[in-house]
Amino acid sequence: MSKYIVKCLSGKQLLRQILRIQLLVFAFFTCTCIFAAKGDDERWEKAEKKVKEKHYPEAFLDSLRTFYNIGANRGLKNLPDNTLPFTRREKCVYNAGWGFVKAGWGIIEAKIDNENDIFVVKGKAVTNNFTSAFFKTRDYVYATVDLKGFYPYFFEQHIRENRYRRNNWAFYDHEKGKVFTNRKKKKTEYDSSPFTHNYMSLLYYLRTLDFAPGDTFSINCFVHGKDYPVFFKVLRREKIEVGAGTFKCVKVQPRLVGEGRGFTKKDKMYLWFTDDKYHMLVKGKSKIALGWITIELIHYERE
Repeated sequence: MSKYIVKCLSGKQLLRQILRIQLLVFAFFTCTCIFAAKGDDERWEKAEKKVKEKHYPEAFLDSLRTFYNIGANRGLKNLPDNTLPFTRREKCVYNAGWGFVKAGWGIIEAKIDNENDIFVVKGKAVTNNFTSAFFKTRDYVYATVDLKGFYPYFFEQHIRENRYRRNNWAFYDHEKGKVFTNRKKKKTEYDSSPFTHNYMSLLYYLRTLDFAPGDTFSINCFVHGKDYPVFFKVLRREKIEVGAGTFKCVKVQPRLVGEGRGFTKKDKMYLWFTDDKYHMLVKGKSKIALGWITIELIHYERE
């Protein structure tokens, strides 16, 4: 009996110790979150310069075209009204965070290249000083898109997250229904549906569409070696206030299907696009296990 009492007391003491540790962790986390939300005055202009713009050279792209016998893929289709909701150059800067914790910025710049009949998109993801102490991110992506039909040609991704380094590329051959990529060592060639997208070209292709509350549609996106349909439901019109101002928006809910990181049936996501001719992305929310990841527009430029 005495041994049983000692065991029970030891168990209670252990439980108290666990609770104390949990409270200390919670207190530390709360304090650091407040610091992250209020104490980091770093500017996105300075943070943007920390991300290096690294591109595959044109000679490398030519070698891929030759090796895989990739055609020109020009003039395969045109947008219905042959107009784009973009100016010659556009830049959007987003605050990214979890709850009230500021994590960093997403910076997307796009421009129209009339000389080569392409639309060029480049994006940067960079964590702020506080978050970089735990998980330093300096990611860069670059995509080229057919200017008239708005389907992707080439996509490259340069990941710099803590010590992890990875350079990915994907070449689209819409004429043959193929995507060539270096994501996996044993296989580089995959079947795809006509005019499938990557996540960068998908974002801007969405803006070329004319949608209203009640509309539903789907767009194919090539992720992790396979095409996945992304279903969209247009919910309602809302007025959204963010750092860049107040905007009349249309709220859209993507439904992601399939398997793999970022594409699961349980995910929830909402996007707000301006209800005007530009259809600019103003806000995005994505559900995770411990809350919501949010991006909000804080600055934009048009030329």
